[in-house]
Amino acid sequence: MNQRIIIVDILKGFAIMAVVQVHVNCQLPELALFYSGILGLMWCVPMFFFLSGFFVKEERLFDTKVFLTTKFRGLYLKGLYYFIPAAILHNAFFEIGWYNPNIDYSGKFEKVLQTGDHILLIFKQFLLLSREPILGAMWFVDSLFIASVGLAAIGWFLKRTKLGGYKALCFIVLIFIIAFNILTNIYGITIPKVSNSITAMGLILLGGMMFKKGYCLKINKYSFAIALSVLWSISIVDHNINVGLNSYTSIVQLVGITVSAYYTLAYIAQKIENTIVGMVCAYIGEYSFAIMGLHIVGFKLCSTVLSTIFGKNHVAYCLTTPELGTDYCMAALYFLCGIIVPISIVRFIEFICTKIKNNVIR
Repeated sequence: MNQRIIIVDILKGFAIMAVVQVHVNCQLPELALFYSGILGLMWCVPMFFFLSGFFVKEERLFDTKVFLTTKFRGLYLKGLYYFIPAAILHNAFFEIGWYNPNIDYSGKFEKVLQTGDHILLIFKQFLLLSREPILGAMWFVDSLFIASVGLAAIGWFLKRTKLGGYKALCFIVLIFIIAFNILTNIYGITIPKVSNSITAMGLILLGGMMFKKGYCLKINKYSFAIALSVLWSISIVDHNINVGLNSYTSIVQLVGITVSAYYTLAYIAQKIENTIVGMVCAYIGEYSFAIMGLHIVGFKLCSTVLSTIFGKNHVAYCLTTPELGTDYCMAALYFLCGIIVPISIVRFIEFICTKIKNNVIR
C-alpha cells in the first residue's frame, strides 16, 4: 500500500508541475509537436480528478453522511483556508500593484471595494460563488467538492428509492456527462461550476473503478508503449481539452487522454520511485493542493522582485500568469517560484502552528 501511495504522490507531482508549466505561458519550439497536449494542458486536471477516485470506496458513496463529512473537511474547509485570506487581502493586492482595474481577469474586471462590498465578497467565499484572480486555479477544488456532493446526492437517492446501486450511479452520471457535453460543445451553453463538476464526477468514478479492478496496477513496458502512442496520437489529432470550460470533443477523447496519460506517467513513476528524482516529485505531489492554490502567488512574488530590480516593464506585473514568449530562462525562474514559494509558505505556517501547539501543551 505504501508503494501505491508513493506512486500516486509522484503522479500528483507530475500533474501539478504540468499545471504550473502551462500557467507560465512559455512558447515552446514547434519541434515539441503539440506540446500543450503531451506536457500537460490536456491531461493535468483530468489526472487529478482521476486520481481522486482511487480513494473513493464504492460503499462510501452510499454512506452519505460519512462521505460528505470527509469531503467537507478535506475540500471545502481546506479551500476556505485559501479563499478567505485572499478575499480579505483583495484591496491590499491593489495597493501593492498585483491587481489592475484595466485588466480582464477571466471575464471580469476587479476594483477596490468599499466596506460593504468587501464583506459581501468574503461571504461569497463560503458559498463558492466567487474566487480571487490570484486563486484562479482553485476552481479545481470547487469542482471536486461539488462533484463529491453530486455523487453523494445521487447515491442517497438510489439508496433511498432502491432503484439501483453502483452501476446505476455510473449510468446516471454518464447520462449527465453526455447531456452537458452536448450543451457545451454543440450549443455553447456552459453552467459555471456545474458543467465541469459533472465531468469531474465521471473521472472520479472512472478512477475508482479502474483502481478497484486492479487495472491501474498492471503497468509494464508494453502497456506503457501503447499508452504513450495513444497519448501522442490524441494530442496530434485533437488537442482541444479544457475541463475548466467543460470543453472536449467527446467522452472517448477525454477518457483516452486521461487513461493513456496515467499509464504513461505511472510507468515512469514506477521506474523513478526509489530515486532522488522520484522522491522530489513525490514531495511536490504531497504539496499539490498548496501549489494549486498558491503558485500564482509565487509568480507574483517573482514579478515583484524582478520589477524592483529591473523596473515594472520588465515583466507583466499585474497579470496573474506571466506572458514570457520564448524567454526560457525567465520561464524556468517562474516555474521554480511557482513550485517553491507555495511549499515554503505552507511549511512556514506548519512550523508556526507546531510551535504554538507545543507551547500550549507545555
